[in-house]
Amino acid sequence: MIGAEGKLFRPLAFTKTMALTASLIVALFIIPPFAATFFKKRTAKASVGYVINSILAIAGITAIVLGYFTGIILVAFGVTGILILQKKITPKRANLINIIISAFAIVFLLAEYWRPLGFDRSIFMNLIFVGLIAFGLLGIFTVFRRYYTRILTWALANKILFLSVPTVIVIFGFLIMQNTGKEFMPSLNEGSFLLKMPW
Repeated sequence: MIGAEGKLFRPLAFTKTMALTASLIVALFIIPPFAATFFKKRTAKASVGYVINSILAIAGITAIVLGYFTGIILVAFGVTGILILQKKITPKRANLINIIISAFAIVFLLAEYWRPLGFDRSIFMNLIFVGLIAFGLLGIFTVFRRYYTRILTWALANKILFLSVPTVIVIFGFLIMQNTGKEFMPSLNEGSFLLKMPW
């Protein structure tokens, strides 16, 4: 790209490329050894588990007292860990509880800080919107995982019908691209001024 398009979009292209390269390096070479180190099975004493989970719960209570309601998440994780150590819940159920806690925490944090509907809408409306998107996607993936063998069997039995769907999408995309304007540079009528300094 040259000219105004190059000046406007070349830094964006470099930034995107470097971000993708860095994330690929982190995902392939940094996260796996750290995960293997931190999550390997250890035979820790129950007293150490009680101490760690108690610290989590106390930190959560302190955060709530200081006005950070996200401390409820730490309290929930700490209580779940203590219940596992006391063998009141099974590890499988504790894992499910931790996943549910994490999902609700992510939805709340996205609604609080992302505010997809805008800051003029209430946090409740943003929470409903983010919850519908997040849990809707999780529901779709759950249904897909549960009925994957049936979907795959149908797709293999009806190959032409199944392959016609992506083919039609590609054709429509090509037609839309043909009817799109050729001008790449957007109009920049912002009312801004270019000041030329005398030195």
